[in-house]
Amino acid sequence: MIRRGGEFRRVVDLARRIMRPAALLGFAALVAACQAPLDLSGVEATRKQPIRRTDVFQAVVDAPDGTLLAGNDGLMVLKPADGSAMQRQILTQPDHFPPVLIAMTRCPDGRVFALGSDKSLWTRTGKDHWTAGKVPTDEAVLTLTCSPAGTLWIGAGFATLLHSTDGGRNWESTSFDDDLQFTEVHFPSAQTGFALGEFGTVMRTRDGGKSWQRAGSPSEEFYPLSAWFRDDLHGWAGSLDGAIYATADGGDSWVHEASGTRAPIYGLTGDAQNVYAVGNFGVFLVRRDGHWQPGPHSGTRGFLRAFSRAADGTLTFAGQSFAGRYQPQTGTVSAIGGGR
Repeated sequence: MIRRGGEFRRVVDLARRIMRPAALLGFAALVAACQAPLDLSGVEATRKQPIRRTDVFQAVVDAPDGTLLAGNDGLMVLKPADGSAMQRQILTQPDHFPPVLIAMTRCPDGRVFALGSDKSLWTRTGKDHWTAGKVPTDEAVLTLTCSPAGTLWIGAGFATLLHSTDGGRNWESTSFDDDLQFTEVHFPSAQTGFALGEFGTVMRTRDGGKSWQRAGSPSEEFYPLSAWFRDDLHGWAGSLDGAIYATADGGDSWVHEASGTRAPIYGLTGDAQNVYAVGNFGVFLVRRDGHWQPGPHSGTRGFLRAFSRAADGTLTFAGQSFAGRYQPQTGTVSAIGGGR
């Protein structure tokens, strides 16, 4: 048994007397720190940025009054054509969480539509006004396009295609009763269209969507993430593993083209001479004279998801906390807004 003598107690009392003031000083410093004004200038500066680090863009469209970028949490950003300040808004409905906007399209008459992963369909009715509707399907929706005839088309799960001829008020559904998803739909003309899906599936219509037939397959392992057709015969499709396939006979046969990357190809577009692709890790590719080659540095190492080509040939692309513009005439890239 240890007996604590007087000397031991005196040492303990001395230590307590020394430590008590130090503890009180530390507590006082903590209270003072909590009462000091917070510097929120960085937060306010971020809030003023039109594009922020947390933004994830899924779609880009050139509208008559500017370029629209759609993304996560109902985000819609407008870069006005007149050069005025960029505008941010959040699309939402009462008693609903903001949707993840996964696709956007512009019809020949100028109307713009955006599709949410929650099956909401948003119609732009003014510069900063959108009305919400609902796509009547039990399947997951994955892509949206407007044909040159003004018909809206949606690619969905279980080999389902939906279309509307009245701006999304009424829909008709076609299912091919197969366990696959249509990830891309593209109409190079009013009568000819292509729906691409899992397992290298390519469906084609030559009567404006009244009937569909199976076309040639790039590969059974091909998972398309993007597609663009220059006309009824010539088209390109990008995949999950960086593969790019081309057709010159309207989808009857496909030829693999070396892309030089294994990064997923999320976006494809082009013009009369060149084809452009964007993907993961900031990949930006240009196809010239039949060969794919790296384009200019995109300005980001994040993924690039969406593409849009303006009437003057300017390309707008966007993805993870970034949006940029590419001028084919000069080969230069410039960032839009803040971000990163």
